[in-house]
Amino acid sequence: MKVQNNIPMEPLITRQFRLWEQAFKKSAVTRKESTLPSITISKELGSQGEEFALALSQRLGWKIFDRELVEYIAQNAHVRQNMVEMFDEKTQNEIHNWVFTLLDHHALGSDKYFKHLVTTITTIGEQGRAIILGRGANFILPCHRSLKLRVTAPLQHRIDFIMKKFEIGEKEAFTRVHLTDKERQAFLHRFFHHDFEEVSSYDLVLNLGTLSLSDAENIVIQALKQKFSQFKDWQ
Repeated sequence: MKVQNNIPMEPLITRQFRLWEQAFKKSAVTRKESTLPSITISKELGSQGEEFALALSQRLGWKIFDRELVEYIAQNAHVRQNMVEMFDEKTQNEIHNWVFTLLDHHALGSDKYFKHLVTTITTIGEQGRAIILGRGANFILPCHRSLKLRVTAPLQHRIDFIMKKFEIGEKEAFTRVHLTDKERQAFLHRFFHHDFEEVSSYDLVLNLGTLSLSDAENIVIQALKQKFSQFKDWQ
């Protein structure tokens, strides 16, 4: 669910809720058996992470939840509550238990924003068929329910990409990349006590400085088939 600046978020979220509900009703098997995993993407500015997410979204038919949309849900209590209440009582309890487990492990359990963020991402992941960009989602979703990706590229490649995308000079592009890296690092240190460059935090690290979007996309499809039995017959 990629946010568009000229479209209100509330209708987008409402539409996604309806699609989830329809998917559950159409399924002839239990929700656990029918739910596909989610993908988390940790990306560096200028690495083409957003473009890659869009390519995966189009191929899989999954929705993108970018930073703006995740933040919107996390900061709106009624939207979060509506998401959780879509599930039966057993699943709601599983979500709450997972959230409290994460809060206990990450020190800032009393931080309301962190709790709301974890609840939001956990609930999106429980629905499945989602591509979640950033916000530490790879540290939140359990490994058995998500494929965790890191999208990177050489520094000069990232700078060149930002120069072209925003039509700015090299110095300004370097500054944007550098400041964004620092901000993301600070965010992960504060809430998760991790470095975003720790490769053990991801299932795959994709260098889009050497891989084409198409090649990277095919690698991810194969990884989904290998990791998740629900995905093996997907074409």
